[in-house]
Amino acid sequence: MTILLMTTTGPMTMNNFAFNFRGTFGSGKSVVPLNLYRRTPENERETCFRPPSLKKVLFVVLHPYKIVIVGGYDKACGGIDSFIPFATAVEAIEAAATRAKELGYDLIMEGVILSSTLSGSLNIYKSMQENYDLTPVPIFMNTPPERCVENVNFRNGGKGLKDGGESIRSKHHGVWDNQRPQIAKHYPVKIFKTEGINTDQMVERFLALQKKLHKEAIA
Repeated sequence: MTILLMTTTGPMTMNNFAFNFRGTFGSGKSVVPLNLYRRTPENERETCFRPPSLKKVLFVVLHPYKIVIVGGYDKACGGIDSFIPFATAVEAIEAAATRAKELGYDLIMEGVILSSTLSGSLNIYKSMQENYDLTPVPIFMNTPPERCVENVNFRNGGKGLKDGGESIRSKHHGVWDNQRPQIAKHYPVKIFKTEGINTDQMVERFLALQKKLHKEAIA
């Protein structure tokens, strides 16, 4: 079903989407954008750096997938977490959304910074709709907290976590148990199960979702 917004000049069709992967550290939020980035040849990417001297990647356009991803993914973890404070992350999101609107592409944004803020997320979702013609699609990573701890510990080279992973468990509770039902009151949420799913399967699941939403939007 096509999504319509009323404007001063009449109805406006919204056929593109702002995907937001939500979860704690180690939940797999970066899997899809990271691997889409790696799958895209360098000559088919468009990279925008933040001027003048910080040289942080504001966003990357992946032309084969018609997607703009917030932040850089030269390392395994990127996205919104490379921008601190939150106001700076919002600037990066807005720059990426502007480019997505220009191209008629989708947007991907992910990061613990965004996952930690309910009111900030809802404000960003509203802005995506009203200012960039992008329909928000919150995607919650259904990764058990103990698995998140294991993933982070593995990423740290097995050094262990100072608090034994308690901060990760707490953040998982905040995102999954508290934020998910609150966001669901405003937007249809998607759940990505990660147990027993490898990287390629996760990417293909996302691409299938993207294709399905676009098909429904033009029906």
